Amino acid sequence: MYRYLWLAILAGLMLVACEGNQEEVSLNLPAYEEGLIIECYLEPGENYRALVTKTLDFFEAKESETVDSVSISLFVDGTEKVLRNMPVADTLYNKVYNYWLPEKVKYEAGKEYQISVAYGDKVRATGKTRFLPKVKVREPYFKFDKEVDSLASVFVEIEDFPGEENFYRIVMRGLNPSLGHTYEGLWDDVNAADGVVTAITGYNFFEGAIVVVNVYHLEKSYYRFLKSVTQAKESNYNPFMQPAGIKSTLEGATGVFSAVTLTSDTIIVKR
Repeated sequence: MYRYLWLAILAGLMLVACEGNQEEVSLNLPAYEEGLIIECYLEPGENYRALVTKTLDFFEAKESETVDSVSISLFVDGTEKVLRNMPVADTLYNKVYNYWLPEKVKYEAGKEYQISVAYGDKVRATGKTRFLPKVKVREPYFKFDKEVDSLASVFVEIEDFPGEENFYRIVMRGLNPSLGHTYEGLWDDVNAADGVVTAITGYNFFEGAIVVVNVYHLEKSYYRFLKSVTQAKESNYNPFMQPAGIKSTLEGATGVFSAVTLTSDTIIVKR
């Protein structure tokens, strides 16, 4: 985001210089500060994985590059798990991690993990996360559009945990892309009715679509991270919006460390 802002400033100054024909413009740029960007998700049934990159000077051809010289340790139940530097592809999400440990993550509600990332002979980032209880999702259902009866809207109802703040991410994907679009939304329980949070898609799915419903129970810090990422994307495309900062879940670096608590179901849109 800042790279594009400075390029716009430079373009404006070049235009002024051309119009004046003889003017020299000197631009005092802020000192470049290198920053780590860390992503580490604990997904039950998957190996421990992390992606570490660093931001680059805005005159570089690319915005970030991978960092292969950090030390990553995870701590759980008094045990240290050290991730190795090795590229690992995630074909499901088209992502490549550069640190991993060939050991499967196990889900246990309430289990807390801590992360420590050392870079340049000192600890640069720390954080913690825990697995939340899995949510109870009622059987999804759908309703066809009265005007276009081949299109349907899918309804998902989550039984909220009473007496506490709860945050959710809901993703619905049709297994056949030609029969429906992806729905994704972030929810809290402020507007829960009778203890139920209800998510409704638009009329996105055609008759015959097989829709996978994924409901993630989020920690507040991860919910705020996702919200800030969405706002940052929106501000990049809207010149009238204030620039939005990313609300990291880590101390000392930008990024996220989060345990993934997932409940899944599948629905077939048919009469």
